[in-house]
Amino acid sequence: MPTLFAEPHAKSSIAIIFAVLAVAIASVGYYVFDYQRQSAGRDSEQRLAAIAELRGQQITAWISERRANARVQGRRSLLASEIARWLERGAPEGATASAIKSQLVLIAQSYGYRIVSLLDAQGRPRLSTHEPPEISEVESGAAAEAMRTGNTVISDFHLSVNKSKSEREPEIDILAPVYASDDKSSPVGTLIFDIDPEISLHPLIESWPTPSLSAETFLVERAGNRVRYLTDLRHLKDAQFNLDRPLEQPDLVEAMGLRGQQGAVTGVDYRGVKVLDRKSV
Repeated sequence: MPTLFAEPHAKSSIAIIFAVLAVAIASVGYYVFDYQRQSAGRDSEQRLAAIAELRGQQITAWISERRANARVQGRRSLLASEIARWLERGAPEGATASAIKSQLVLIAQSYGYRIVSLLDAQGRPRLSTHEPPEISEVESGAAAEAMRTGNTVISDFHLSVNKSKSEREPEIDILAPVYASDDKSSPVGTLIFDIDPEISLHPLIESWPTPSLSAETFLVERAGNRVRYLTDLRHLKDAQFNLDRPLEQPDLVEAMGLRGQQGAVTGVDYRGVKVLDRKSV
C-alpha cells in the first residue's frame, strides 16, 4: 500500500524540481540579459565616443581649411596688393574695380562661397559679388574684430540680410584682414567670405558613418537662457533657428553640453525622448 502514496509524492517532488529549475533558468536569463544590456550600452557608448571624436576632427579640419584659404587671400597675395593700391587711390570705379570684382567672383566659384565682399578700413562695403552689398550687424562686428586683431575671424551662425529676398538664409562667414605688404603693417580692409552651411557644413554634420534609424548630429548655441538649434534636425522639420529649449532643463542633453558637462550622458533630447549623447565640442 505504501506505493499508492509514493506516486503522488513523486509527482509533487518532480513538479517542485521543475518549478525551481524554471525560476533558476529565468534568473539566469535575466542576469544574462542584464549583462548583455550593460555590454551593449558600453559598446554603444564607445561607438558614440569614436563617432563624436571623428566628427569633431572633421569639423576642426573644415574650419582650418577655410581659415587657411581666407588668410592666403588677404596676406601677401597679388589680390591683396591690388586691393591695397586701389583703396589708397580712393576706390574709384573703373577697370581696376572690375578686375578685383572678377577675382572675387572667381574665388567664390572655386571655393563654393555664396558671396565674397570687400570692406575698407572703416568697415564700409566697397565691392561684392552680390549687388548691392548687404552687410549684417554680425558681419560688421566680425569685420571690426578682424581689423582690430589682425586675425582671421569666423562669425557666429546667423541669418543673412537678403533684403531682396522674402526669406533670410542661414550663413556663417570667414573674415580675413587685407594687408598691403607684410603682417606688421595695419590691415587696409577686410574680405568677407560668406559660406552657405546647407552646402558645405550641414552634410558633414548630418552624415552618420553607420546605418541608424535614430542617430543624429546637430549644432546648438547658448542664446541667453535658451538652447538654440543652429542646424536641421532629423526628427523635427524647420527647427533651424526656429526651435529653442530651456537652458536650465536638467535632463536635456543639449543643455548639459552648453552648461559645460562633457563626455557621454543620458537624458532626453529636444523631443523629450530618452537618448544617449556624446559631446564632441
